[in-house]
Amino acid sequence: MPHADADVRRVIHTRAGVGATAGIIQREALRFSRLTFDQPTLIVVRHGEKTFSSAKENWLLKSGEAVAIGKGQRFDITNRPDANRSYQANWLVFEPDMVQAFGHIAAMASRPVRSLGRLEAGFVEAFARASEAIRNPAAVPLEIARHRMEEILLWLKRRGVSLADVPPRTFSQRVREIFMAMLDETWTAAIVARHLHMSEATLRRHLAAEGSSLSSLLADVRMSHALSLLQSTDQLVGNIARNVGYESASSFASRFRQRFGFAPTAVRGHRRGDPCSPPPIPSLFTDDFTQPKVLR
Repeated sequence: MPHADADVRRVIHTRAGVGATAGIIQREALRFSRLTFDQPTLIVVRHGEKTFSSAKENWLLKSGEAVAIGKGQRFDITNRPDANRSYQANWLVFEPDMVQAFGHIAAMASRPVRSLGRLEAGFVEAFARASEAIRNPAAVPLEIARHRMEEILLWLKRRGVSLADVPPRTFSQRVREIFMAMLDETWTAAIVARHLHMSEATLRRHLAAEGSSLSSLLADVRMSHALSLLQSTDQLVGNIARNVGYESASSFASRFRQRFGFAPTAVRGHRRGDPCSPPPIPSLFTDDFTQPKVLR
């Protein structure tokens, strides 16, 4: 089970049947190689710049710009702080089932990743309302929360963007989904094979055909989730390590450095208790590019 810090200020908010939302704060320019998006995601950069790179294309997002990313996409990503040493962004993750159910009314098939540029004021307001519905389930009924998420999908549809799955789901994605449900589980090939109703030999054969393996997938899913927790929460590194299946913080730090090329503390760019520690990310979109009100 996840271990929570008693004094956590920043958290990742999730709501079953709706999605998840959080803010990212980063103080140093860092490059994250081969990041996989396991859920349909919308990101809005608030301060600094974000670069996406793949074998086929590269593009840059500046402050106030957004990107929509389909499930299963992989990129090298660089976040660069602004002149005030601050990179900040907000993200919204959709329940895949909701996106797929909505997909039948999508205006057109679209690329699995789309740079959206600067968002209209109405789009930004819809983003804020959807995020609020996830953060405050007691105040927003489930059907209203889902409606607010669908409003975001309608805004994307107006731009010819659909986050519904276009390419077939790979076998590796199926395995990643199993790992994501219980990151701190002691996973073995036998357990995964039972989840998929197949033999261990068949499991390994399918993964090998895609150039993957159980150990590499599990490590990648754990490290990717750890990165998200480092960027979007104030959990202690030791607690994050346990949340992703490592009893030893030093073993976790070593694996994280092996995966990304830098220590977990580099993501936050500070030591706990440092007077320069980043403050909690402000309420959604109160900077200079727009100032919508969150409707309650």
